[in-house]
Amino acid sequence: MNNKAQMAQMNVGLIIVAFVGVIAALAMFSGAILGNIGLVTNLQHYNSTAGNAIVTPTQGEIQTLTGKAVTNFNVVNASGTGVVAANYTTADNQIIDGTLVATWNCSGEQCVNPLNLTYDYQDVGYITNAGGRSLAALIAIFAALAIGVVALVPALRSGLLEQFGR
Repeated sequence: MNNKAQMAQMNVGLIIVAFVGVIAALAMFSGAILGNIGLVTNLQHYNSTAGNAIVTPTQGEIQTLTGKAVTNFNVVNASGTGVVAANYTTADNQIIDGTLVATWNCSGEQCVNPLNLTYDYQDVGYITNAGGRSLAALIAIFAALAIGVVALVPALRSGLLEQFGR
């Protein structure tokens, strides 16, 4: 076989390998990496006033909340009056039925049905360390750069650009 035929065959092979590599990397990148970075690096917000007011737990009953730790916790009763913080307690990082959750209970005459809760919460898997959150974002950036390298290196090595007059 002559050199031109071997080069053409190698160019096609490199293009196929690069194409398959990029498709596989994009599939992993879009679902596995990008899908979870927002959950592990950003606080989520819960607002029960959006149509799903909760039922007040009975005196001494503990009720689970969305997320593993809560901040900016506000309780408003049916009359629109804010419930005084002395009438409720929250606890973070509680394990209930094998799940890591935040809990709360309400006591006192202000705790009447229905109650509306608003709070920010850390989803399970949230990275509490600021450096870790920064690294999680950098992982996505470097994964995107790696996808670009996988696509470009075979084309540059094969001399494909020279065949197009560049």
